[in-house]
Formats: sequence, structure tokens, C-alpha cells
Amino acid sequence: MLHDPLRALMRGCRRAPKQPAPKQPAPEQPAPEQPAPERAAPAAPPPAPTFAELLPDARIQSALHALQVRAPTAIQAAVIPHFHTNDVLAVAPTGSGKTLCYVLPLLTHHLQLAQRQQPPRCHSVILAPTHELVNQIARVLERVLKLTHTRAHVRALNSKQALAAWNSAPNAVNFVIATPQRLVAAAQLLKSSSSTPDFIVLDEADELLSDKFLPQVDDALHVCGVVNKANNHKHGSQRMHMFSATMAPAVAHLARCLMNDMKRVTVGASAYGGSFAVDEAVKHIEQRFVFVGGRAEQGKVMAVRNLLRNGVQAPVLLFVQSKERAAQLFRELLYDGVHVDAIHSDRTVAARETAVQRFREGNTWVLIATDVLSRGLDFLAVRTVINYDVPSSAAAYVHRIGRCGRNGRHGVALSLFTEEDLKLIGAVVRVARASGALVPEWLLRAGGRVRADEVRRLERRPPKRAAVGGPNMASVGGGRRKRRRVQPQSQQQPRGGARGGTEARAHD
Repeated sequence: MLHDPLRALMRGCRRAPKQPAPKQPAPEQPAPEQPAPERAAPAAPPPAPTFAELLPDARIQSALHALQVRAPTAIQAAVIPHFHTNDVLAVAPTGSGKTLCYVLPLLTHHLQLAQRQQPPRCHSVILAPTHELVNQIARVLERVLKLTHTRAHVRALNSKQALAAWNSAPNAVNFVIATPQRLVAAAQLLKSSSSTPDFIVLDEADELLSDKFLPQVDDALHVCGVVNKANNHKHGSQRMHMFSATMAPAVAHLARCLMNDMKRVTVGASAYGGSFAVDEAVKHIEQRFVFVGGRAEQGKVMAVRNLLRNGVQAPVLLFVQSKERAAQLFRELLYDGVHVDAIHSDRTVAARETAVQRFREGNTWVLIATDVLSRGLDFLAVRTVINYDVPSSAAAYVHRIGRCGRNGRHGVALSLFTEEDLKLIGAVVRVARASGALVPEWLLRAGGRVRADEVRRLERRPPKRAAVGGPNMASVGGGRRKRRRVQPQSQQQPRGGARGGTEARAHD
């Protein structure tokens, strides 16, 4: 159920009814055939803009040269010219450079304010759904600032300590990057600034505007002055921009209600009416679907062990459905001689940051994660993503496989499924087919089609699964739970792996 102020906005921006088409006059009798005139050659497409044309500031040009960013991507060339004049809703594939789409224009705005010698204030707010994405955006922004030799204060609100640090000098902050909940907690600090922010950016906007985050986002936008709860109107003195790789029609409609002079930019998102930016995924990501038989959890664990033993290239991101399953799979793989770690919402912020950092540095080979890591994070070295559990929605699948094959690199996405996953696999394989992947017909038929209300129910409440590891970890047939005594690695007997499995490949 939508939060009241945003629901009121949606009522106020309903689409006008379609007018009946005017009657066409009766067709005239065809004239005698005349020789067709020669068609002129089609005009050559205009040359793609360069960064020098989009962002002429010499300091930004120097920073891009140091970052070895030579030319703008398609989404950057389409968004940057409208960043200061329109509210932009951008849908583009994962790894297409959406972060620089807003970091570079926001930095240009900061340089212009500094040139006018205006007093320091918070002029840009960036919202993201997870602490990990907040940290990554802050790291990118600080790196570009350092390369431009520009003085600015970036505040990543990802902990209570960060809030305390901002409380000591609230007016010295120029950029605020936060989750919605942290921004609401810092409401008084943000209001103490001399004015409301000039720009609000929602990264992974479809997730932020989902039922899970919508009440928090409503409060966060009210703090920023975007939605006035007294009369439910949109604030016109700011620019709001939204970015994602997936954008459901209902979310896009809500975004239109929040934006003024909105311009929608879509790159590589022809699938499902422009809701999924997957057109370019197949060029760099090889998608495979592996049937592990009817043994459910035992078959999955053995398949993962077999993949890790037989040449899957580390580092590997391994996605599961829930935090409980992440902990269970971590215990299963911990003593297999694999450098493994797990990250989920039950771990502290410090533990999650340490896990991500060790994975980036190569100290962890396999990182088990829930969907908390499926959005926005950029791991350049990751070439393999394994969906241990089939994602509960097609959008989740797009974001998961987008963690590999980034910036033109080759990636492999493996999805393990059993007979119990057939309800979920249908939507996933259809998205894979829409992206251009070669999905076998038998797999499309096996998945079948599920009613729309059932799909929405599965997205809200994923199916219940047996504990990871089969009889070793779960009670079977109502019997008592069997606990396997963990032995030191040197004393453990080698375990047999799943030698095969019916594998459906989707090559690029």
C-alpha cells in the first residue's frame, strides 16, 4: 500500500482518457501508376558527442583522462545534456556507466558554485538502497574530486558515527550520499543548511520506489523539500533524477508523478516495453541454466562443489534467497578449502564492509550474498555469478547477472534449478530470451507461464525451501535434525561432486 502523500500524487497525475480517432475520409481512386522517384540516400547519423562537448571544464577533462575514460557511453551522452534542464528517468543496462551520468554533472555544478564564491552548503543528495552502494558512490565521487584538485566535503551516511561527524560541522557538507532511513535520521542536520538541495538523485530507483522502501523515501524526499505533505505538490526549484537497469510500468508512473519536465532516456531496454535493460547483456554475459535433478538442496550443494573444483574462475558471486540460507551455505563450503565469506543484512555494517573489501582485494574467492549485493555494486574482476537459488523476479535476475561482464568484459552467469523452481524459472528464462540469449525450447516449455498475481506474490514472499545441505542440516521426514560434526580440513574425507547435470547454455 502506497504511502499517503505519494498516493495522493498518483491520483493527481492520472493519464487523460484517449480521444477517439477522427474519421478518415473515404479513399480516393488510385491514380495511374507513376515511376517511383529515386530515394535519397539516408542521412548519416550525427557524430556522438565527446566529453569535451558535454563537460567543457578543463579540470573534469583532466580527471577523465586520468581515469582513462575516453568517450561517453550511450547513456552518458543521452543524459548529461539534460541534467540541468530536465528531470531525467534513465533506464540502461548494468555496467553502462550510470554512476558517472550524475557524478560528473554534479561535480560541474559544484565547480560553478565555487567559482561564484557562494558559501558552502549541501547542494546534492544521492539516495541508494544499501550501505554498500552508498560507500561505492562516495568512493567514486571522492576519487573524481581528488583528480580535479577540487575541495569539497562528501558525507556518506552509512553509520551512526557518520551522523555524529556531520553534526559537528553540518554546513561544511556539499554532497550527501545516504540510504533513505539514514537521511531521515539526519533531517535536522539537512534542514540547518542554508537552503534545500539543488539536485536529488535516486540510484536504483525502482528498488527505492518499491513497497519495501517507499515510506522511507517519502519521508526522505519531504526532508529534501521535494514533496510538501501539507498540500501534496511537487517542489519546482530542484532537479530530480532516477537511474536503474529495470523500471516496471507502475514504478515509472510513480516517478512521473514526482518529476517536473521529465525526460525519459532508455538505452538497450526494448524488452517488456522498455522495463528491462537487457539488450546488451548477451554480448558480454554467457547465460547458462543447470538442472540439478530432483534431489533439491543436496543436488545444489554438490553442483556448486563440482563447479568450484572444475575450473569456475574466481572471484565468484554466489546469490541465495535469504540470509538464513547464506549462513547455511557458508557453513557447508567453509571447510572445502575455498576462501569463502558471506554477506547479508544480519551482519553488522563493519562486518559487511570488511567482507566486501576482502572480496575486492582477492582475499575472498567466493562471496555468498543475498540480493543486498545485486544492485549497483561494481566488481571489475568478477567474471562468474552463480544463482544458487532462482531469483524471485525477472528484475532481480537482471541485477544479479549484471555483477559480471561489466565495462565490456566477458562474464558467465549460472542459474541452478530443480523441479521446485519451475514456477520461478519461467519469467527468468523469458528475460534471458528477450536479451538475445539462445534458450532451449524445452526449458521455455518447462517453465510455463505464471499468472501476474502469482508472480507478484512470489516477489513479496519467496517460496519456502529446505535448509541448505539436505539431510545434514534439515530434518527429513519429520525426524530429528542431524548435525554433522565439523572436522579439521586435514582430517576431512573428500566428497564426491555432481559430475554432470542437464545444462542449458545460452551463449552470446
